[in-house]
Amino acid sequence: MTLVLVTGLGAGVGLAFLLSQLWPTFDSRRGLMENTGIPVFGSVGMILSPPALRRERRLTVAYVSFGGMLLVVYAGLIVVERVGLL
Repeated sequence: MTLVLVTGLGAGVGLAFLLSQLWPTFDSRRGLMENTGIPVFGSVGMILSPPALRRERRLTVAYVSFGGMLLVVYAGLIVVERVGLL
């Protein structure tokens, strides 16, 4: 079970890293200019509306909750295996 958990988490991290390399994003005009060599004359900032901000917060809470549930289920399975309840 531990091998499956570690492999799954590693695959997720690896996929996220691969996607970040294939489709990079830039946090500043300077970073974009340094990487492309093209002058950047302006940028557009992102301002979330209150409903969009609430949605982002809900998604973050859901993400953390599911990660916590994964660890709780894993710990429960380890306990069941060690105690021999099945």
